[in-house]
Amino acid sequence: MTFTDSLRQLGLSAPDPRSDGELVSIFVNSRDEPAFAELLRRHGPSVYGVCRRVLQNPPDAEDAFQAVFLVLARKAGTVRPPGMVGNWLYGVAVRTANKVRVMNARKASRRRESPRGLDQHPATHVAGSPDLDTLAVIDAELASLPDVYRAAFVACELNGRSRSEAARELGWPKGTVAARLAKARELLAARLTKRGVTLGAGLFAAAAVPSTTAAETLSAVREQLAVGTASAVAPAAQTLSDEVVNSMSGFKLKLAAVGVLALALVGGGTALVAGGPEKRPVREPIKAPVPKAVPGEWKERDAITFTDGGRVTNVAFAPSGKTFAVGRDGGQIDFFDPTTRKLQQSMQLKNDPKVNPNTEIGTVTALAFRPTPHDKLGDLFAVTHKNGVNFGTTTLGILADNAAAVDGVPPNWELKGVNPRGVAWPVDGEVIATDGADLWWRGLRRGSWLDIQRTERGKFGQRVLLPRLSGDDDRYLSGWAKDKGEYGIELSPPPVQSSLGGSLEGHKAPLVTAASAAEGKRLVTADEGGTLIVWEAENRDFKNQFKEQRRLELGEGVVQLALAPDEKTLAVVLRKEQFIPIEWPPFQLELLVLDVTDPPVKPKPIWSSVLKSRGFSKGPVSLAFSPDGKTLLAAFGDPFIDAKAAEDEGKVVKPEKSIGVKVWELVPKK
Repeated sequence: MTFTDSLRQLGLSAPDPRSDGELVSIFVNSRDEPAFAELLRRHGPSVYGVCRRVLQNPPDAEDAFQAVFLVLARKAGTVRPPGMVGNWLYGVAVRTANKVRVMNARKASRRRESPRGLDQHPATHVAGSPDLDTLAVIDAELASLPDVYRAAFVACELNGRSRSEAARELGWPKGTVAARLAKARELLAARLTKRGVTLGAGLFAAAAVPSTTAAETLSAVREQLAVGTASAVAPAAQTLSDEVVNSMSGFKLKLAAVGVLALALVGGGTALVAGGPEKRPVREPIKAPVPKAVPGEWKERDAITFTDGGRVTNVAFAPSGKTFAVGRDGGQIDFFDPTTRKLQQSMQLKNDPKVNPNTEIGTVTALAFRPTPHDKLGDLFAVTHKNGVNFGTTTLGILADNAAAVDGVPPNWELKGVNPRGVAWPVDGEVIATDGADLWWRGLRRGSWLDIQRTERGKFGQRVLLPRLSGDDDRYLSGWAKDKGEYGIELSPPPVQSSLGGSLEGHKAPLVTAASAAEGKRLVTADEGGTLIVWEAENRDFKNQFKEQRRLELGEGVVQLALAPDEKTLAVVLRKEQFIPIEWPPFQLELLVLDVTDPPVKPKPIWSSVLKSRGFSKGPVSLAFSPDGKTLLAAFGDPFIDAKAAEDEGKVVKPEKSIGVKVWELVPKK
């Protein structure tokens, strides 16, 4: 195919039916020119739209546009997964365009005069629409969103894909696309509101790429691949692409940081270019009304108690915000209204060989909700028992082992001989179970749920299940503890994918628990010695690399952590033995809530209680923040007697009554 034929793919011929991921892979493997031309045809308008919004004149926008696609030609192999090339290009476009803004501001500052006026290169601007600085703010805030949310927004809002089309390109279930798109809109609107900007319709409209600019770009790419230079474009575009590639290969500037720099240029950067005898009017910065933070405090509310004496083993909030679940001893699940905290309904894992031949009540009834509610079936959940995981919905109840298949609900998961003590449903299409040492993975593949992987860790330590990380490589987290004093947290790749895992080291004792939130930009880990480490993500090549930011010494006894959706508020449960010379000494439970961005040296508990040990108490501790982060539930390992341990020592003991679920609410501080 000739180069002229490739140019026709910019709009003079039918679109290529291959997916973005296929086109990227083909180009990486064979430098296929038509594949690259099709990528430019699909994504050129949205990239050019970014460049025109961030920059104030067409020549600069064209240089930035051409630089972006020169970067793609050189770095296409780093796009992970390849189907997210639209999101990748958007991030590079924002980075490149803001680099031009910085360069222009510095040049103007050195000349002590204003940069080129809009009258020299008129910018496309419709009366009554946001000015260019406002648009730059919007793109900067969008660029700083977590990758998974930005990817959904870029695919649907910028590139005009339907949810079904976006799901195919991104490799996500349609429901996940819808949920992440809604979350992206929510986060973006909240951030823009703080800057006094309203997110209106049509703000991210694509821009028609000038045919000459597109042709020059393809010529430059062809030349660059052949001889290493791109003389077909302006020297500024070639230089700009070199700088962006170098920044991606060396120290990777986070998109959030690029966004902050852009906001500085808009909000106060005019000081860089002001002055001189012929000073022109300076654009007024956007006056962003920043709401005053209202100090809050956690107030304990009435606990949810049970009269039957059965212990509580798990608490979990549904993502819809319409219910929360309490896992009970004996396989019972109670659902409560989050506002009134009144019982809505109860469900029971039926230990009946005729109905559920595989179900045997396990040590812990653990429950996890699917991240997004089902359109018709409400909130879906997974619940553990001794031989596997059963599934249910808030509308249909828990499925029996011999129940007919229900569209949208995974079939029950048999793990014969396994006693799972934890379950996670990090994305709609994957479920993970653990018995405290090994992990079992189940995933939706081509419309069917399959057992796809088992990860063995055995004696090397307990597994800690956490939410999925954001970022193109979407890794999971689990704790590890090895022999010879090696401890840490493992960033495990999803099964059947090529992403590499990684480890975070820094603990001097075995890991006990860890926490992260949905955005996955901050992690907190705790070890047996009571050391808490806060890890924060640095975005490199659109992947999160975590670095230790601070640590807090709480002393021995940390048993559970939970990080609120704001990724700042951390709940910590401590279990401290009371050293009293009696056979069964009591122990003290404490609940701390602190800000991990500015933790106190000696945090004070918001609740504490002394409980009888009974010698064999080993109950689980469960914490759950509500989706808005304003309610905290805690089940403090209700009195649980390890019957086998008691029997081995010739003891006969009875459990105490359930202490139920403790409830706290965040209220304005008086």
